[in-house]
Amino acid sequence: MFELMIQTLLLYPLGDQFDWTRQNKPTTTGNTGPSKDHSGTGYYLYIETSSPRRNNDKAWLQSPKVAKQR
Repeated sequence: MFELMIQTLLLYPLGDQFDWTRQNKPTTTGNTGPSKDHSGTGYYLYIETSSPRRNNDKAWLQSPKVAKQR
């Protein structure tokens, strides 16, 4: 289900200072994140918080409205 939802997320909304990255391999900064998602074949999201990031920078992640399931 998450794999389907991740395709609809808005990773680059206006008004933030940096963006989320969708990845299926190790992060670009060594030893700072996962090498793969929990299944080993999908994707995960991460934000790079190394320089030039500053305190209070924001990376927003938006999704469409999700209907409550019964």
